[in-house]
Amino acid sequence: MNATIYKFPISLCDGITIDVPGLIRVLSVAVQWDRLVMYALVRPDNNITTTVPIRIKGTGHVFDLLAEESWEFMGTHVTQGGDLVWHVWVPLAAMGGE
Repeated sequence: MNATIYKFPISLCDGITIDVPGLIRVLSVAVQWDRLVMYALVRPDNNITTTVPIRIKGTGHVFDLLAEESWEFMGTHVTQGGDLVWHVWVPLAAMGGE
């Protein structure tokens, strides 16, 4: 099986989704050029698209902890020279297996 790592930009708002063709698993979330991006392992020959919901919360934002149980924390990311700090989650289902 051939796989490739693709990068997907993430808009800075909670409750967004990203359509990922051929998703095998989400690898990580990072900051590149002051923007959040998601890296995913994909099969380029697979035309099945998976919609991956993204949860983003800023420091001090309130959220329902119980609703986060089925989500994987992808880390804390800093933008705009440290002025904005983001905490990012993706569903556990996007973290493994085809």
